[in-house]
Amino acid sequence: MESFENGEYNALCDAGIVVKDGRRYLVSVMSNIPYTTSNVELFENVIAAVFAACGDLA
Repeated sequence: MESFENGEYNALCDAGIVVKDGRRYLVSVMSNIPYTTSNVELFENVIAAVFAACGDLA
């Protein structure tokens, strides 16, 4: 999709329910970085890092 690769979309957002150790977590992340392939990878890394830190915050 050409507009996807050119970053014409102005935001990246995702939400989902994650189950870990029998507990359900609602994860919702929003940003204003352009929607491009490279930014999707960065966005996924941020989500993974925040969720990994969940145990440290409890």
